[in-house]
Amino acid sequence: MEGPLSFQARLSPAGDPTATLDNFHLGLGASVVDITGDFATRPTLRADVLLTLHSLAAGDLAPFLALPSPLTNATLSGRWSIRASSTNINADGTFDAQAPTLGIAGSVGIKTDGAIHEVRLSPTSFHLEETPFVPGVRGNGPLSGQWKIKISSTHWTIAGEMAGDSAVLSYGGWLEKPTGAPFTLAGSAEGTEGKDPAIALDLRTPELNITPGGPWPTEFHLSGKVGLTGEFQGPLSNLAFDVSADGESLDTTYGSSFRKPTESALALSAAGRIKKQRDIEISAATIRTAAGAFDVRGDVTDLMNTPTLRLVVKGTISDLTQVGRLLPPVADYRLRGQTTIDANVNGPAKDPVVDGRIHLSHAAVTPVAGVTLSEMNGKIRFTQDTANIESLSGKTFGSPFSLSGRINHFNRPTIVLDGRWDRLEVEKLLKLFSPTTPPSPKTPAAPSPAINALDSSAPIAQAIGVFRIGEIVHPHYVGRDFQFNWNFTDVGPNLSVLSGTASVTAATGEIKNVPVANKINKLMNREGSDIAYNKLAGLFWVTQGMAEIKSFVLNSDQTDFFAKGHVRLGDMESDLRLMLKLPPGSVRGSVGNWITADDGRPTIEAALKGPLRDPKVKVDYRDTVRRAAQDIFKKTLGGWKGKPDRPGTPTHSDGNPAPKSSENPLEDLGRDALEKIFKKK
Repeated sequence: MEGPLSFQARLSPAGDPTATLDNFHLGLGASVVDITGDFATRPTLRADVLLTLHSLAAGDLAPFLALPSPLTNATLSGRWSIRASSTNINADGTFDAQAPTLGIAGSVGIKTDGAIHEVRLSPTSFHLEETPFVPGVRGNGPLSGQWKIKISSTHWTIAGEMAGDSAVLSYGGWLEKPTGAPFTLAGSAEGTEGKDPAIALDLRTPELNITPGGPWPTEFHLSGKVGLTGEFQGPLSNLAFDVSADGESLDTTYGSSFRKPTESALALSAAGRIKKQRDIEISAATIRTAAGAFDVRGDVTDLMNTPTLRLVVKGTISDLTQVGRLLPPVADYRLRGQTTIDANVNGPAKDPVVDGRIHLSHAAVTPVAGVTLSEMNGKIRFTQDTANIESLSGKTFGSPFSLSGRINHFNRPTIVLDGRWDRLEVEKLLKLFSPTTPPSPKTPAAPSPAINALDSSAPIAQAIGVFRIGEIVHPHYVGRDFQFNWNFTDVGPNLSVLSGTASVTAATGEIKNVPVANKINKLMNREGSDIAYNKLAGLFWVTQGMAEIKSFVLNSDQTDFFAKGHVRLGDMESDLRLMLKLPPGSVRGSVGNWITADDGRPTIEAALKGPLRDPKVKVDYRDTVRRAAQDIFKKTLGGWKGKPDRPGTPTHSDGNPAPKSSENPLEDLGRDALEKIFKKK
């Protein structure tokens, strides 16, 4: 190593051991040093000089002084007052130290005995590029505080504190401390030859700016201000951390499924370890929102490249109303109540697999306008695309219900349910799915306002299951111990696309306030317009909202009732053929003879058309007219087979023209007699 050397000194001729160095200039490699001051060799070696470092390169000192690897390319300039003896050196002054990734300026104090070097730094400014000490961190600006450094050939330590309110700091290009925001850092670091350095830091910065572009999925948006405090301790390869953040001012979204509005409560705390500067082990973490709090445990691996999650999440949502504000897709469902959640999150952060369990407590939801499920309690297990309803109870339309089942494939789900409902008021339910104006018989029913209020892209489902209802109530019907089994495809808010099969049974019940029941009771010399039954069973095939009644049987002491035909589910518009069979001998006299079929039972057939809530019933007289005519013939004409003249045009009892007369006038007489019996009162 070469360089220029010049000096000028003065010695005392009287034997004084002190020498005065007027000027000493040394150029050594990239280093340039000037020294002035006094030296003495007796009685011991001492010096009191002023050292000016125009440029001192750490590499030039390597043959004389072992330095840690981060400082081997550093340069130092400054002006120091030095007092030295044969055993130690003390120096005070100013410095400006620069390395490729780190620069710092301020005042300095140095003390060394040749083996141990102690440095006291009071930094006044800095600049920082990415460095192994703090990966991803950059910054510059004025500083205050003091650090103490101790260096030996095999060991070094640094400790102190620093404030940088007017400095600018950033991490990863997405996290920034702006100028003017408070910032304090206290800590220490220690390194030994051949070992990973260990650090202990306490960081407090209550105002950080987050911009989009952090190490998270592309659908995740995070921006705004956050306050951060953190403690870090241990070797860089296994660094323990304890951090907390206040994110009330953050604006956060995840696609269209999650949104945290600005000024909505959000606080995070986490403790764990950063391993190999790439993996995070979370031993305890808590997320607090306006809706509730969640605890998180687990790992995040390969954080800076392809983050992979292995997390366990447990929490309590104490106010489900807030969930609608955080999760826009469920806002219209008006969630209320409480729930606890246990979940597992595994796989790539961009597309994790989620499964867990939800426990509802006094919850409520409005899945369709006008339908509210309240007082719900129960457990639901879920995965990324399934949900198992283990036990769910609550109330709807004022009546308790219970439910278990499974939902597969949320996009187009298959729903399997097993439930019980104490009481169902059919009229209330039908109003939700009925059009506001009656449709044309040839036109499918339009969806109700409740349906139109739903998202038109609501998933169409396949539904399979059984529902048991303690009592079904309708203005014209009461059924008890009702059971409904179904297997439907294309289930959705629009009943016009529903297809599948269903069956119903009921143990006992009544058909009430139906005109045909009044006629039946009249025939049997009974009062009222009700029919009490002890068995009901039906089988239905549904094709695009049109239900075909394959069989329907109702048994009672008054009559056995059979039905076939079609019912349009959107508006319950019906076209049915009915048959009523009365007990043998229950109708006496001529009428009994006229309506008794070949099996010996009085039988009435009728057509039922129109909306089921107010149908039109028309009795089919064909077989009955024939039998009535035969009976009239036997009793009044004694076997005469002529065809008497019929004066005028026959009319019904209501004054309207009668249908075209049959070829047998006796049948006309029979029809007139029956119409008088079945005329509407």
